[in-house]
Amino acid sequence: MDSPQPPITYARARLYLGITGVGTGVGIAIAGLALDWPAHLAGTGNGLARLLAAYVLLSLPFDLLGGYVLPRSFRRPTPKLIGYLAGLFRAQVLHAGFLWLAATAILAGGQEAGLRGVLAVVSLGMALLLLGRPLVATLVGGQRRKSEMSAFRLRAAAQNGSRLRGILVAYGWNLAGIATAAWATSADLTQEAGVITLAFGFSLWSFLGLLLLPSVSRPAVLATDQALLARGITRPALESYIVQTDRELDDEPARAKWIERIFHPIPSVAVRLAALERRTDPGWGADEAARLTLYLSWASLGLLSRAVHCNSGKPEYWVYLPRD
Repeated sequence: MDSPQPPITYARARLYLGITGVGTGVGIAIAGLALDWPAHLAGTGNGLARLLAAYVLLSLPFDLLGGYVLPRSFRRPTPKLIGYLAGLFRAQVLHAGFLWLAATAILAGGQEAGLRGVLAVVSLGMALLLLGRPLVATLVGGQRRKSEMSAFRLRAAAQNGSRLRGILVAYGWNLAGIATAAWATSADLTQEAGVITLAFGFSLWSFLGLLLLPSVSRPAVLATDQALLARGITRPALESYIVQTDRELDDEPARAKWIERIFHPIPSVAVRLAALERRTDPGWGADEAARLTLYLSWASLGLLSRAVHCNSGKPEYWVYLPRD
């Protein structure tokens, strides 16, 4: 007699939602390139505005599921519907507004100096996003709770070099993606249709990053955990922080290795606690490389940053994870 299947968990439901959202975005990008949607959008006038309007509308069902329906179904803390919709609307408008500014700047850069101008504009946009990260987080996700431990983690990551590596990986990945997408699609960066083509091509590059960059981020988390112990943070305090952060995010203290390897830039609670016990060198890592790459992709018209499972419908996570 077959044993009954265990009920789906909140973490697994969010993972399936993220897979569906990212898959939808990738499918649209591929179809857009194959069917020459950029030319059709640009030919109707205001092509960039039409693209962003379609992006908001297509994202809305995933946002509602991820930010309201799923948390409510699993009895997670959930705001009232009116309050949630108001916050989501504000976040969507601000995000779409930034994408529109980025698209306009990319078009101007392309008209002025071709690909070099676009790369310069994207570099400046990423720098502004990085420097203004606390402000952007407040505007998009509302007032966030910043724990004392997050400040300790930031200093430890800066001291062991993983913080700088994370920034460099994010910058390098996104700039390489712009160059690759422009070359692969032969986008005319002096035209609106070319900028839309670039957005589709870069989004496919972002998908590749979703698969590869978590493996760069995970060792940095383990290294920073150990650095905190070396700096005098007590093990019970660190373990409590690790457990509480997981409860707020996924509430999945242990997960299958293949799921973690593909989808999670932050190791599970079980892996992090075991690493604290072993105290072995986790190896080279780049702090927040995966998340920073997605956040900074706003400057390069990445259309997947909100679709990943931890961000879907959660504007408060678009810039920082909980407690960070």
